[in-house]
Amino acid sequence: MEHRNQLMKGLLCGVIYIALFMIFAFNIPLLNMVALVAMPLPIVYFTAIFGPRPGMVLTAAVGLLGTIATLNPLAAFAFAVIGYVLGYAQHKRRKGAELLLATIVASFVFLSTAYILLTAVTDLSVLQFVRESLQETQQLLSELGMESYDKAFIEEYVQLIESLMTFLLLLMAAAYAFMVYGAATMLFKRVDLPYHKLPKFREWAFPRFFLWFYFSLLLLSFLPFEPGSYMAAVTQTGINLVSVLLIIQGVSLLFVYLQAKRLAKGVSVFIIIMVVISLLLVPFLLWAMKMIGVLDMVLRIRDRMKL
Repeated sequence: MEHRNQLMKGLLCGVIYIALFMIFAFNIPLLNMVALVAMPLPIVYFTAIFGPRPGMVLTAAVGLLGTIATLNPLAAFAFAVIGYVLGYAQHKRRKGAELLLATIVASFVFLSTAYILLTAVTDLSVLQFVRESLQETQQLLSELGMESYDKAFIEEYVQLIESLMTFLLLLMAAAYAFMVYGAATMLFKRVDLPYHKLPKFREWAFPRFFLWFYFSLLLLSFLPFEPGSYMAAVTQTGINLVSVLLIIQGVSLLFVYLQAKRLAKGVSVFIIIMVVISLLLVPFLLWAMKMIGVLDMVLRIRDRMKL
């Protein structure tokens, strides 16, 4: 009876996955965006309930069917594997942060692979697209008799994008992972499946190791690496990544401060919204919030506020 129940749920989850994948593959407007986030969920559910082996069988089956239907094995397997990784972590009752991290890593691996294959197999390139767009804008401004940037600026800008590409891919993977994780937690609630929640944002604090790592990368950045080289890209990506963690630490400290002041909830929400908008509009404030994160990481200011 149990085996039959597992088989029936496996078939149902497989059908749902294939249906969502076909909606995504044929790019049906609006529905394709829903399918993009919902695709891993059937595999998440099945693996979380029945464990790694049945989940692996279902992942392989839907991946093969998706490949046959669209001749796109990377996409067919990517979303299924992301769902399997999250479902496996949930089956093992991992902490909320571990569930999210596993989803981010799986998403980043497939997104990076897709970008590398797209660049290597086809003539499509994000960097080439950026370069051509800037050149077209330059030509248009010149024809209108307006001042435009020169070729040196274009190449410097393209090199900047190239050095940030890994970081940008990681940000996109993290954004996607957050959406999938959020959808998965709603699914867990719906089916009454116990799971570990992420800690409250004001409790987000990173170990001092990241600070030493950040300063080490800053020292490395002063070395004369060739622009666009592997070491230059790794160093810049590491600095950007740890900078994001430091900014998060700074914003988290703000939450701790608002909690300690016991302000009205509406006032706290208003302050938080204004801070987030200001951070997006004023680059200097990002640097200031990063410095606050550094101070909190060194002095543990939040611990004093809680006393």
